[in-house]
Amino acid sequence: MKYRWVITIAFCCLVIIILSYLFYSQKIRFYEVTSVMKHKDGTSLVYIVKSKDDAILEYHHIDLPEMNWEESNLVIAEGWRLKQILYVDFNPFIGGNERLVKVKLDKTSKSSRIYIYKIKKINIYLDERYANGGIFIE
Repeated sequence: MKYRWVITIAFCCLVIIILSYLFYSQKIRFYEVTSVMKHKDGTSLVYIVKSKDDAILEYHHIDLPEMNWEESNLVIAEGWRLKQILYVDFNPFIGGNERLVKVKLDKTSKSSRIYIYKIKKINIYLDERYANGGIFIE
C-alpha cells in the first residue's frame, strides 16, 4: 500500500516535468538592424518576414542591407521597440518544426518609426489563438 502511493506520486511528478518541458517558452535573441520612418499605417504591430520578397518590405519602403535569408528572419515592429520574443512548439507531440511566438513590446517606446530586428532562422508564426496574435505591450 505504501509503495503504491510512492509510485503514484513519482508518476505524477514525471508527467508534470514532461509537460512543463513540452510547453516551456524559450527566448529568441534579436538584434536591431535599422529603423525607418513610418510612411503609412500597416495592418499589424508586428510582422515576421522570412524572405526578401515579402510584400511588407515594399509596402513600408524598407531597403535592407544584404543579409543571408538562409540563416535569418526579420521581425518588424511598427511604432514600438521589441522587449522580448518567446516561442513554444506548435505541436510538440507530432515533433514538427513550427513554433508560435509571443511578442512583448516596450510600452515606453511609442514612436512613428518602424523597427527592424534580425533573428535566427526559425519557422515561427504569430499566435492566432490570442485576439491580438500574441502581441503584448508591457
